[in-house]
Amino acid sequence: MSEQAERAVTIAEFCNRYAIGRGTFYNMQIRGEAPDFFRIGRRVVIPAASVKAWEAKRLQPAQ
Repeated sequence: MSEQAERAVTIAEFCNRYAIGRGTFYNMQIRGEAPDFFRIGRRVVIPAASVKAWEAKRLQPAQ
């Protein structure tokens, strides 16, 4: 995987990547469906591993 895909992303970058709004992200967070994230100073980031885990939960096997 490329270096870009392996780095932590901001909430805005995550929302842009998956074509969802920030409001949708925060609603997902309230429901416990958003990827884990943490703060670095004032910046909120989502680690690449959390993004991968979030994607894996949503992948459904072909029927």
